Amino acid sequence: MTLLWLKRLWRCAEPACAVRTWSEASEHVRGRASLTERARQEACRLVGEDGLDVAVVAATLGVGWHTVMRAVRDYGRPLVEDPARTEGVVAVGVDETAFLAANAGSHTQFVTGIVAMPGPGRERAQLLDVVPGRSGTVVSQWMSARDLAWRAQVTTASLDPFRGYAAALRTSLPDAVRVLDAFHVVRLGQAAVDDVRRRRQQQTLGRRGHRQDPLYRGRRLLRRGFRTLNQRQWTRLELTLTVGDPSGQLTQAWMVAQELQLLYARSHDLSDAKHRLWRILERCARSDVPELLRLVRTLDA
Repeated sequence: MTLLWLKRLWRCAEPACAVRTWSEASEHVRGRASLTERARQEACRLVGEDGLDVAVVAATLGVGWHTVMRAVRDYGRPLVEDPARTEGVVAVGVDETAFLAANAGSHTQFVTGIVAMPGPGRERAQLLDVVPGRSGTVVSQWMSARDLAWRAQVTTASLDPFRGYAAALRTSLPDAVRVLDAFHVVRLGQAAVDDVRRRRQQQTLGRRGHRQDPLYRGRRLLRRGFRTLNQRQWTRLELTLTVGDPSGQLTQAWMVAQELQLLYARSHDLSDAKHRLWRILERCARSDVPELLRLVRTLDA
């Protein structure tokens, strides 16, 4: 629905009046605004809470990008600066994000996101802050700015394998249990598969993969979960593993990567998860694949 407001123009007949003329005003619409305050508040919610692009919201409302962005700033800043936003946090997550891709005048720029993870009194994750850079220093500085009572109530810290974050959280949150989040655990397994595939490609053919090479053709299938493969894809995957790498090293790495995914899908409780993880670590430690030995050291640390 589009609301058209024909504003009345008022004129004062008193010669001593300093204003002389003015237009009709309303508390629901700012001066020279093309959106009502309720629409501007909804635009901020769509961008901040639902995660929609500013351009998408602007096209939906039929206004310009800057109109929506001003609404996001006006209604978003009070929410960000509200001290109550960080209350009741018992679990935090830390991860880096590429903020700006490399171009002719600048290298890739990263930021560190600090998130309140779901827990008691919090149904879903909430972004607490975004700080420039990706280092343990920026995390330590952010944590040090919180009071001791806030840091004492944090019992769990989720992070990626970056040692800088681990050192910063060990110092800033000494009583919190540090855990590797599920995404990065599965990603480590997939990275080991890719490394084994590239190494075996060089060892068997002495060059990088070409389009007709079995290992190169099946690189995307190796990243898929086995439960998502149909019969035709299973046949292609078996051809990639057996013909591309007869030594079986790639098969070992692929099985470990699949087991890491199942670790989160089929574990019923903490003791069951620990047992499954121990079997994965034992399989990696007993193998003769360098990438799996490196993986077991990373996961153990």
